[in-house]
Amino acid sequence: MLITLDEAKDQVKIDRDDITQDDELTAFILAASSRLEEELQRAVYLTRSDITTDDPDALVLDELRHGGEGLKLALKLMIGHYFRNREQVVTGTIVSNMPEGFAELTSSYRLIPYGGRT
Repeated sequence: MLITLDEAKDQVKIDRDDITQDDELTAFILAASSRLEEELQRAVYLTRSDITTDDPDALVLDELRHGGEGLKLALKLMIGHYFRNREQVVTGTIVSNMPEGFAELTSSYRLIPYGGRT
């Protein structure tokens, strides 16, 4: 996982010793990681040793400036968003979208296909 369970708990202000929401937070971590890869149009790994296939477009967090902390922050924003907005429709409130910081933090890493690649 790109974000640890403890990092996710810190983001949503849950005590690290509280295990009652671990399964749900793990699902949010995986969903946010998937959303990140969809946005970037490339696979993201923590370290080069995590890559199991030949993937020339892979993005390795520990090889990025500051260890990919910007992308990790984008993941934390999404995890917090998923945690606070667990239902598709929330009545009696203003409609909210994906956190604005997510797009800003991820845009410079997005792979833009060219030359017939999809």
